[in-house]
Amino acid sequence: EMEVPKDETMDVELEKLKQEAEQYLNLKSKKKPTSSYGYNSWNSIDDQKELDTYIISKKWLASWKQFTDYDRIKVKSTKIKPGRCKRPGPINEDIVRKEEEYYFNKGDEKEIFDVCVKRGMRENFDWTFMEPELWELLYKSYGGVPIQRKKHKYWNSYHAEVFFPEIQLYILPPKEELDPNNLEGDEKPILISKHCSMKELEGRIRIVLNSQDAGYNLTESNFRLWKCRNDITLQRFKLYMAKYAERFGSTPNLPDDAQASADPNVETNLGIEFPGIALGIYEDKAIEKCQIGNEDIVVVERANSLGEFIFKFHKGYKLGKCDYCYHEMPLVTMCKCNEVGYCSESCKKKDERFHADKCSYIDFSDGEDQEMSDLSQMGVVGLQNLGNTCFMNSGLQCLSNAPELTKYFLNKANYLQSEINRDNPLGTQGNLAKAYCKLLRDLWYGTSEVVSPWHFKRVLQKFQPMFAGYQQHDSQELISYILDGLHEDLNRVMVKPYVESKDYNNPDDNSANEEAWNNYLKRNQSIIVDLMHGQYKSTIHCPKCNKFSVTFDPFSTIQVPIKVDTSLCIKFFFIPYDLKQKPKYCAIIADRTETVDEFRTKVSNLLNIDPYSFVISFISDNQIDRMVCRKRKLKMAEKFANSKLFVFEINPEVYYNGKLRIGIEKMEQDYLKKKAIEEEKEKEEEKKRENMRRGIGSGYYGTSYYNSYYRREFMKEEEVQDDDDFNNGLDESILKVVLSLCQMENYYAHYLKKKSVSFQRLLTLRKSMTLKDIHLHVFSYLRPYFDDFYSKENPKFTELSNEDAFAFVFEDGLNEKTWDEDYLEKATYQLRVVNQRQETYDKKACYFCGDSKCENCFLEFSNSITLEDLLNKISTKKKISNNSFYFPNKYGWSKAK
Repeated sequence: EMEVPKDETMDVELEKLKQEAEQYLNLKSKKKPTSSYGYNSWNSIDDQKELDTYIISKKWLASWKQFTDYDRIKVKSTKIKPGRCKRPGPINEDIVRKEEEYYFNKGDEKEIFDVCVKRGMRENFDWTFMEPELWELLYKSYGGVPIQRKKHKYWNSYHAEVFFPEIQLYILPPKEELDPNNLEGDEKPILISKHCSMKELEGRIRIVLNSQDAGYNLTESNFRLWKCRNDITLQRFKLYMAKYAERFGSTPNLPDDAQASADPNVETNLGIEFPGIALGIYEDKAIEKCQIGNEDIVVVERANSLGEFIFKFHKGYKLGKCDYCYHEMPLVTMCKCNEVGYCSESCKKKDERFHADKCSYIDFSDGEDQEMSDLSQMGVVGLQNLGNTCFMNSGLQCLSNAPELTKYFLNKANYLQSEINRDNPLGTQGNLAKAYCKLLRDLWYGTSEVVSPWHFKRVLQKFQPMFAGYQQHDSQELISYILDGLHEDLNRVMVKPYVESKDYNNPDDNSANEEAWNNYLKRNQSIIVDLMHGQYKSTIHCPKCNKFSVTFDPFSTIQVPIKVDTSLCIKFFFIPYDLKQKPKYCAIIADRTETVDEFRTKVSNLLNIDPYSFVISFISDNQIDRMVCRKRKLKMAEKFANSKLFVFEINPEVYYNGKLRIGIEKMEQDYLKKKAIEEEKEKEEEKKRENMRRGIGSGYYGTSYYNSYYRREFMKEEEVQDDDDFNNGLDESILKVVLSLCQMENYYAHYLKKKSVSFQRLLTLRKSMTLKDIHLHVFSYLRPYFDDFYSKENPKFTELSNEDAFAFVFEDGLNEKTWDEDYLEKATYQLRVVNQRQETYDKKACYFCGDSKCENCFLEFSNSITLEDLLNKISTKKKISNNSFYFPNKYGWSKAK
């Protein structure tokens, strides 16, 4: 903490801080605005010095502004008091990454790549850019860690590279010191800009590693950089090197492939092919164009004292444009047509389906020599999606896992060749069978975990154009065509005889079954028929002539329906009306097709309550989204996946009161009778409208009069009504009211913001209740909360009656004259009537106070005004009912009451 100096010294220090903040403000006003493309962007650079920028911690900058009272200086306030808080420490210590996590230059000359920002730090949240003049001003006074960056031009603006690519280095010792069975090398990332060239990367690696005091002594000629393939991890690389253990040591055993090559472009060394490419071929290419990712392994190969290396080095690689990614890279693999090259095996696989149409090479013999080995995948292989070919991949996986058929293609390759029927006009001359056999060998005998079925797709679309292109199709259609094509390619009947179809008239004659099947075998004999074909027997009986017609139809596939599980686990909270009882969390298994009425029965059996003594509703964000009608289907719960289901108990004193409970069955019967009468009236009105349309009646009932009368009387908008729960069987004098428990918080300056502290509750009130009765009823409902709070202040509070307890909480404010807004502002809580019209788009005037800016009216403490009086203020302008349902309108979900 700052020491408190004498008064004069204090004034001097405070003046220095003030000058420091003013100087910072003046320099910042001259700063160029960033580009509209984003934060890390500048439109133009006028001077080379402007290419430099610094990164500063937002947390430190905020503490400095607080220390110097910068915000008040910025607005030229007269109440400037710098130095009121702790002096900030060194800059950027909270955002700098630890140096032991990566290689850095331990020498005297530090580079900008040696200081890194922690991973996950975000611009304008954890750090921000700062111009050099501002940085020097702050760094001079507080010190810290400079994080310098360079701006690079990209299109029409400049951008700074904050996070550098991390190149994972694995340093191998010379071949005399290398033990492949116990391969231990240094593994750390080294950081460099993506704009640097490969030569600059080699130079940085040489400087940084030589500064580690590990005895590397690297020069330009005694080390090489290699990049492993994408599928080669460090562990796989170590296993790969362990296979060549005999080539290392004092007496190495070198095979023939390690002898000196006659090709001058090949440097043999120990004859080990590196599982990747040499990076030296890139030379002046930028790092971002060398396809080196953060997960790639870059191996540093060091030469011994004689300048001898380990891996076989090809000098003949040439840079070219990859036919897939179009990057200028070393072409390490070529297509079999020798017309195009690729920078990697992955690019070659990705380009197969694009290059296949123009590739001139087709080889059916590829894969015939494959045999099962320890590394064979045995069918547990993925098929690459060639573009909307998931239907084909799923069908091929099904056929591949048909054991008897796959065993035939894998174990009888020579026999398969002899069975191919090349003369069958209905087949593909054996091409489909050979392509399928090759695919199965790749799936079962191959060692790759992913197989591209492009060769099979080419053959498939050649003979069935329906599957050409990349449209989606049905898997069953594909399977049926493949089985039919394989059958015709492997049909042992070279010349199909003519067999006349025959109808049979005896359904009990089993010889007809054999005869029909033998007739089918005269034209169709293959492994597909042996394993998968059968025949349907169709019998038709005429009841008039009592004759039978029996026919047989062959099939290769049968459609089997899949049973759909319609069960639904509905979880809900049961909220008793008495708050002294704890809520219950329950779950019920029901069917999606069941109605809410059936769900009510299950809830009543589970909780031992009446089926209509509760209200079901969905709640999200503590607000009631929807109250559920009894005729709805339970599948509607899936539409409210983000909401929770609550079951609110109705006040038992009201529900089980025989005078107030009419019964939902009786109310529904009365409703149906009333509806039937209204329908009869509607039919009579429809007849009148029909007569007017035809111009029947006196002269005034012509077409023109009908049109105006129809528009005026009959073309009224029909109200959208949900199904009715008939107020849960209670009398219309009972009303369900939503109670929201909210707390007012400071939002901005003197404004207050309403925050919900619990989910909404349902109160059961009588329309004849006075407003005073409503106040007492709400207080008695919430009485358990007040007992817990006020019993600490007055132990006898729990023994008081509701009216006495209410007077205690509100300090005898039971007089109507003292019950005003000024008094309520200081009260423990307030009851307000929600202004529903304030939630509408046009914000109309409140029904109760008439103010369009009403923020919910205070509920008066009156013994003369009733709840029905409040409802009458609405009913004169808007039709209301006692239904607490919701229905959709053009503005979304709105309340119906």
